Order: sequence, then C-alpha cells, then structure tokens
Amino acid sequence: MRRNIWKYKTSKSIGGQWYSTPSNGNCDNPDALQCTWRYLGTEKISDANCVNGWLHKAVETKGFRCFRTCGTNSTNVDSDCWLRCFYSTLLGRLWPAGSAPDDEPMSLKSVLQPFDHGLHDGCPAMPPPPPPPPPPR
Repeated sequence: MRRNIWKYKTSKSIGGQWYSTPSNGNCDNPDALQCTWRYLGTEKISDANCVNGWLHKAVETKGFRCFRTCGTNSTNVDSDCWLRCFYSTLLGRLWPAGSAPDDEPMSLKSVLQPFDHGLHDGCPAMPPPPPPPPPPR
C-alpha cells in the first residue's frame, strides 16, 4: 500500500480524465468500428528530461528543507531520499509526520506552471522521429 499511495494521491491532486485512442476508433481509419478520435497534428516535440527538469526545480524549491536533508543525494532523482522529498512535497504528507516539509500538496497551478513553461518556452523543439518502417509483406 505504501508504495502505491503516491499514485492515489496524484490522481486526487491532479484530477483529469484518461482517454484511450484504440486503432478501431480512429476516424481516419476506413475500417474503424466507431469514430471516437482523430489525429489533428503535433504542436511541438519536447525532450521529457528538459520538461521534467522545470517541474523538479519547482518541487525542489518548495521542498528545499526536505531535499537539504538528502545531503549528496539532494539532486539525485534516483535516490530514495530525493523521491521521498519529491512526492511528499508534491502531494503533501505521504509518510509519518516530519518526513514532509509541508502537509499540504502543491496546488495544481504550481505543478502545471513549470511543466507548461517547459513545454512551450523553456525547452527547445526537437525534430520529429523518423516514420516507422513499412509492415512486412
């Protein structure tokens, strides 16, 4: 349970809807059983490490007291200490008292703002990937 509580708290904090895009619902597919979605284009392709870096910086700034306790791992995104501080700062208290810098989760606006900045202004556009190879005959 403890390992999955961040998933539950993230869904409660962020909210939103999940949409699937099954191939048999693609409106551009003549064999589609039911038209449920259509590809309209790509606005920009961004490097996930760059975009996530903006969010990491915002979370690390808000939770600086917690991250400071990580010592040499204060910026090591793979360390247990960094992960505990990240999710505790982002989502509020996940573990016992004293493990989070704040009991309140970050507001949705304070989470989306750095992420949005990374997507639109903070990270350079990447070239589109090459098209997939044709299917075997």
